[in-house]
Amino acid sequence: VMNQHSTLNVIRSTLRDADKGLNVADNCTFTSVASNFLDCIVGIFVPENMNGQFSNIAGTVIGTTFGRVLPHLKSGYPGQPTFGLYGRAGILLNDVGMMTIGDDQQAPNEFFNLNFGIEIHNSNVDVTNSGFHDIAADVTYAQYGVLNPFGCAITARNLDRKVFLNVYPLVGTGQNTIENTP
Repeated sequence: VMNQHSTLNVIRSTLRDADKGLNVADNCTFTSVASNFLDCIVGIFVPENMNGQFSNIAGTVIGTTFGRVLPHLKSGYPGQPTFGLYGRAGILLNDVGMMTIGDDQQAPNEFFNLNFGIEIHNSNVDVTNSGFHDIAADVTYAQYGVLNPFGCAITARNLDRKVFLNVYPLVGTGQNTIENTP
């Protein structure tokens, strides 16, 4: 968990088997470069901003891998909310004023074996140079108010703000941006 006004750099690192790999508070800065968030329920999480404003988050995600590599996620800890066969999302953003995920001049991000590659609520987001494959629907997350459809590369929902999502292609790999995803 990042406290307000903190900075965290995850460089060439692996975070594994976490409920939330990074839990990013308002007024924080984080960087993930050439790293892995594996077998997590959520890789990078920005919670709702309870004051009704956008959170002041500066985040960089470049060349990072998000997904399940084990045959199944490990058993939960006592008191942990129920989770499914797949992690909920590689990145889950709430109330983010502006964030770009990926960089066309750097290594691509990869999202796989998740319910959502990226789950976005009330946020302005650009996604570039990020590939999504083998995303699978996991309706377990419906109990937390997550609405259909499940099993999407990117889901974006807006309740009360004018926000945007721009998705740009995966660059220079010869692969499709989204493959084997319902």
